[in-house]
Amino acid sequence: MQRIKQLQALCLLALLALILQGCQMISMSLAFDEKILVKVPYTGDLTSRVGTNGWRFKALVLASATNELQPHIAAWFLAWPPEGERHQLKHWSTTGTWRAIRRLTPEVADVVHDAFGEYPMVIEPNLIFGKDALAPPVIKQTPDEKLPPPAQPQEAQAHSPPSVVWPVKKDSAGRLQPLWYLDDQYSQLRTALQTVESNAPEYGSTIRIGMLDCGFDASHVAMPEHIEDDPAANAVNMLHTPGDAQPIPPGATGTPHGTGTLGILAGRKVRLLPAAGGPQFEPVEDYLGGAPHAQVVPVLVAPWVFSLQTADLAYGIDYASRAKNCDVISMSHGGAPSLIWADAVNAAYARGTAIFAAAGDFYSWIGTDMGILVPSYTVYPAAFRSVMGVTGVTADGKTYAKNGIGHLAMHIFSLSAWSDYLFRGSFGADMETRWLFGYLHDPDPGQKWDNGLLHPYPIAAFSPNIPWALSSADPASGGAKNLIDLNGAGTSAATPQVAAAAALWLQENYAEINASNDWHSWRKAEAVYVALLASAARSKTGQPDHYLGAGILKAANALTNDYASIRAMADTRSTRPQNEKSGQVPPLGFSRALRDYYDGERSGAQLFFPWRRQPEFSQRADLRQSPKYFSDREIALRNLYFNGLLLEQYEKARTPRKGAEEACLDTRAGELVKEFGDPR
Repeated sequence: MQRIKQLQALCLLALLALILQGCQMISMSLAFDEKILVKVPYTGDLTSRVGTNGWRFKALVLASATNELQPHIAAWFLAWPPEGERHQLKHWSTTGTWRAIRRLTPEVADVVHDAFGEYPMVIEPNLIFGKDALAPPVIKQTPDEKLPPPAQPQEAQAHSPPSVVWPVKKDSAGRLQPLWYLDDQYSQLRTALQTVESNAPEYGSTIRIGMLDCGFDASHVAMPEHIEDDPAANAVNMLHTPGDAQPIPPGATGTPHGTGTLGILAGRKVRLLPAAGGPQFEPVEDYLGGAPHAQVVPVLVAPWVFSLQTADLAYGIDYASRAKNCDVISMSHGGAPSLIWADAVNAAYARGTAIFAAAGDFYSWIGTDMGILVPSYTVYPAAFRSVMGVTGVTADGKTYAKNGIGHLAMHIFSLSAWSDYLFRGSFGADMETRWLFGYLHDPDPGQKWDNGLLHPYPIAAFSPNIPWALSSADPASGGAKNLIDLNGAGTSAATPQVAAAAALWLQENYAEINASNDWHSWRKAEAVYVALLASAARSKTGQPDHYLGAGILKAANALTNDYASIRAMADTRSTRPQNEKSGQVPPLGFSRALRDYYDGERSGAQLFFPWRRQPEFSQRADLRQSPKYFSDREIALRNLYFNGLLLEQYEKARTPRKGAEEACLDTRAGELVKEFGDPR
């Protein structure tokens, strides 16, 4: 009886800790400030500027429309009024913020037109991280703490041991194998790296990888050899305090999460030593990361691993793709989407930037895939169609979404074991959301027919018990430097492995893609996706798996799919009529991914309440984003109000239908013009 009471107490404490952690995550993303987001059909100089009446503008994202039938180029700007008017936009609720924006819409329309010569198409609230999240610990670096040259491996000390409630990789003598995930029976990243190095004698930092995360500890010896730590890459500073004379570079924040993901992505060669009194293994001398020679561009998009509709993430995608010309983006980050996220993703894909994003994590009932605190859905941007999501597979080849009770039985009275055991990796195809009672949506059927059966699914890479470089700012380190945990977990640990494999494939095929003039087009990004999906390890049927998605990453096998063979694959869009007639969905093809969009089906509310049903896609009211809707002031105001009313509905997971519901929105927009939009 006493044991049962102890177990009940442990369960209660674990659940309480999870709830508090979840509340902290969400509260960090639920504040509005005095700035707004405006989308303008403008392709001129994307620099900060001062408009009339004291309004200021900062460029965020250069993007094309989300509606293929209304093509245009537009830019998103962060806008904020003069100091005396800023209080109007400070609200603690979405409803209050939308009301404030409606009152300011005529003034904003006029100010934008004066500044850019065009009326804005969309005006949205700017959702930011809470005040406490804006002050991460700062590492005071001195010149002697800079990273050493990469010629010699640097010593790093193992710290936390692997989690005992998940599979632990050991050799025949029972000793740990810390870098197991690089082996051929797993990701094949070590062999893939060696192949690329041997085939390209001048192999260097041709490929650029943007790492969107929470900052990192630049003083850790395992950080990448080639890294650009620019203050402009700190979205929190750049957008929340525009004009800050001393923004903090991501590497000076010391944020633990980014330190771990950067090590897996492109960590330099280290000599890893066992901890005194900890699990023993032979000292390992090898590259920690899968693509250690790539040029890495870290971007701080949040102080936490979860974002709700923030402009920071969109800024990070645009900064990495457009400003820094990154070929790959690795994003162990996600959350609820917005229109600006969809625009940033579409534009990056069109430039040829392949984006790999974590499917997300959740806390589970015992041994199941049903979330307790966080539903086990795929978060955004991983759930977008032009982004490849990454899910988890354990060292024994099983899904990271489940774990047998037997793994916990020997440690059932350990609170840390319970915490590790409940933590799982999300899974499932694009737009497939789940709650406590099963599956509510199938993969996007349009994507299956246009891009192949495997395309809507994520790819699986290895987690947990992955080496995780530990920041000296992490309380777990006690201030010690150059520690590496052996219990790295989450789809956060899996995502950089796939991004590293993509970088190696691009390096191997660089000459051919560049000669085809495809380096800066969607064909490069799509070719990476197809190469990795085609080579992933699947069951003998070749069908996607509900948990492991399109299959398990095999980086070396992907190198056998050269660019010419991928370009020679059938364009599944063009063959769709005959495929539908025969009823056969091809596994893969080479065609442009469907454009991503934002509506009530892809909103934060829909993620948390996935039982809400949306109209068929062809029956949904759509945003008005063509320049023809903004030809003069009165028409522009009417359509600005229409778009604002529609976006407000989207945020509540409601997508009005075309026809009567759309007409009601239009009528309300006309009333708002009369109420607020009298001519100057």
